[in-house]
Amino acid sequence: MTKILLVDDDEAVRRMFSESLQKVDGFSVDTADDGNQALLKIAQTKPDIIILDIAMPELSGIQVLEVVKSDSKFKKIPIVMLTATSDYAEINECLAKGAASYITKGDRHSEIVDKIKMIIKLYRKSSKSTGSPQFKF
Repeated sequence: MTKILLVDDDEAVRRMFSESLQKVDGFSVDTADDGNQALLKIAQTKPDIIILDIAMPELSGIQVLEVVKSDSKFKKIPIVMLTATSDYAEINECLAKGAASYITKGDRHSEIVDKIKMIIKLYRKSSKSTGSPQFKF
């Protein structure tokens, strides 16, 4: 079972993405509604992949990304940034800080599921090597 942690401060977005991902055989989805709750759940459950909203109040997605990637226990967990816009400066900042990829909230759900599956597959293959792959879609 692939454990996914979905983090977004918007309940409707969490529900929509969670319902889509739960339909995929082999996916288990947990959610968090802010950065602090996300860090707590990451420490407690060590998810296989994190889908993380960039723009959240208090602790932003970028700040959560930095914390996770600086911790040796969690830095190899792939993080896919979730954004409502196509602000490429912000997206590139996330990729430079270790995000595996990004998705936009307007993407078709089938494309999002396919992207998540591909990232999980590639990360599992690369776990035998020392580096973590990064993907720009």
